[in-house]
Amino acid sequence: MSVNTEPGINKSLKYSTVVLLMGTASFFGYFAYVLPGLALSICALVLSKKALILYKANPGLYTKGSYRRLLTGKVIALICLSVFGVIGMFYLMLGILYSLPGSGLKD
Repeated sequence: MSVNTEPGINKSLKYSTVVLLMGTASFFGYFAYVLPGLALSICALVLSKKALILYKANPGLYTKGSYRRLLTGKVIALICLSVFGVIGMFYLMLGILYSLPGSGLKD
């Protein structure tokens, strides 16, 4: 791995654009089918963790814009994962209520 020794020349953080795109795609993936959105948000979180480790090792090497892109993608992926959790809990509760005897929901 080469180290940037020239002052003032920064490069884009690895995976920053990919995390942003995957986080955004996971948001739209929940409207089509739930599982692609879940997979994309988990992958975005894993990649953002790897990129944050790279950034924390040498923050002066990367641009601020790429760091902000990375954080934005991570936040979007976390929001989508939370929405999936809430929807999953709703369906779980609905299934439990449906299976209770005397609920009046079964025919």
